Amino acid sequence: PFHRTDKGFTSNKNNIAFATTEDMVHTWIENMLTLTKQNGVISLIHHINNIKIIESFAKSYAVDMTELKTSPNKNAKRIIVNIYKKSPE
Repeated sequence: PFHRTDKGFTSNKNNIAFATTEDMVHTWIENMLTLTKQNGVISLIHHINNIKIIESFAKSYAVDMTELKTSPNKNAKRIIVNIYKKSPE
């Protein structure tokens, strides 16, 4: 889930990009973390509109985000996200 329906994106069978809701993006990431082993990491490329959802995971996990800029004169539309599932100390 890269694009969000609340931002005006839609899905159809012929479109590779999948539009979803904010709650579904959060659930999708939670499910990925559930399947990730301790000390593992998930890496994603996500739309900048999803940054608040991803930041919400920083309370429980180490999160690293890097903006992907396609031009020095334009704002980034995508981010590379690494969420680390560290073992409790």
